[in-house]
Amino acid sequence: MSLKPRFTEDGEVIAINLKKSVTIEGRDFFGRKAWITFENTNGLGSGSWYHDTGYLRCEKFWDILPEQVVSKTRRLCLVDTNNKVWMNHPEHITILRLLGLDDVAVSCGPGNWPPYLLAGELWTMLSPHLEYADYSLMWNPVVSKGIGTTQKKKRGETIISSHPNSSAGISVYSEIDYGRDLYSVSNFQYDAGYSWEELRKILFSPTQGCQSKALYWAACLVGSMNWPHHHKRICWPQEQPAEFTADFFNHHRILDILGFLGAVSLVGNKLISCQIISDKGGHLSDVLAYRKLM
Repeated sequence: MSLKPRFTEDGEVIAINLKKSVTIEGRDFFGRKAWITFENTNGLGSGSWYHDTGYLRCEKFWDILPEQVVSKTRRLCLVDTNNKVWMNHPEHITILRLLGLDDVAVSCGPGNWPPYLLAGELWTMLSPHLEYADYSLMWNPVVSKGIGTTQKKKRGETIISSHPNSSAGISVYSEIDYGRDLYSVSNFQYDAGYSWEELRKILFSPTQGCQSKALYWAACLVGSMNWPHHHKRICWPQEQPAEFTADFFNHHRILDILGFLGAVSLVGNKLISCQIISDKGGHLSDVLAYRKLM
């Protein structure tokens, strides 16, 4: 059974540590063998995640800074200090930071694409090797108001701001509109009063599938060969009613938002506390809106 996030009486997130280092193997986005390792840093610096570079222990752990979270074509990436991508699609992983996972070093290989797993699958695999710590992660409220940004070709806006009532936690309003009746509005609140069932839906939300019939059948064909792991982790509009598809799409949009917030909260013992309004936004609008706060 997966561990559930816990909060202190003051509303802080109780930290969760690894009992031992864990390597999870699987297939990456393209169906190739891949692995991701979460290494127990043995108290190297409670309150951070690190990039495990694989060098000698005295040099191998490097902070993952907010400016190293970037948006590339249709995906979020983590880059090193030379702007070289070392992990693609980290949002399925960094959302675990908001659940309390702390003091770990992460690495993936053999390339920069980790196993393509749902966030909930990853958390379930890690849970037997996790334990609650004796300290907590504090909320760090944003101090200025983000400015909505517009993506190229298709309008999309993300606004990041402080909570109107100065409350701690994360509040998300998400609106998506893919046409063909795939429209959905959703609200999600992550704080001491959160709903585990609602959070679980987000953690296990599949990726948005394409609406093109040609691409869908191409994916089915490839899925019958070396891509079956990926096909089942995508929500395909062709396989279910539009109202269910729209809700799944919106759950995954909220996952992307939470994963991004986790990715920019990896240094120190503070998690970003904010209100986010996503109006048909995406990775690029999230990153640009956050840059306005830096």
